[in-house]
Amino acid sequence: MSAPPRSKVSYIGLGNLVAAPDVTRVSDRTACAAMVTFRLAGVRPPVSRKRLLTLAGIDPRQRGAEKMLISRIEARTRELALPDGAAVTEGTGAGPLTLTDPLTVLSVLTKSSEAVWLKAKTPRLGVLLERVRISLIVPQVFIDRMQGEA
Repeated sequence: MSAPPRSKVSYIGLGNLVAAPDVTRVSDRTACAAMVTFRLAGVRPPVSRKRLLTLAGIDPRQRGAEKMLISRIEARTRELALPDGAAVTEGTGAGPLTLTDPLTVLSVLTKSSEAVWLKAKTPRLGVLLERVRISLIVPQVFIDRMQGEA
């Protein structure tokens, strides 16, 4: 005999992800999302160690180059106007925003799985053996912020 489950799954919309200063909070059920695409322009997988470091502006011959790369990825991730987590989509259509800044793209690619991007995730450089493009589904307010920065 077992006890009934106590887990409860519910959807309250995307509004709780929106914490924009000087903006009236939208109703949880009316917030909408859009797709933002990140891609390394002119690069195909697999990305070599040398190419990866060069894209990030690091001399591949420099001692501790990979540690420096991870440090730059973490620093760029903290600057990104993205929520703490976002769904990854296979969307190939053009969304409202495509970003190609190499360090930004590396920050998103290396902190993504097949299904989710997590800001707090440890970067995995091995993902660049498989892909150089990714799309995230995020609330529109984050897209607006990123367009303002681009």
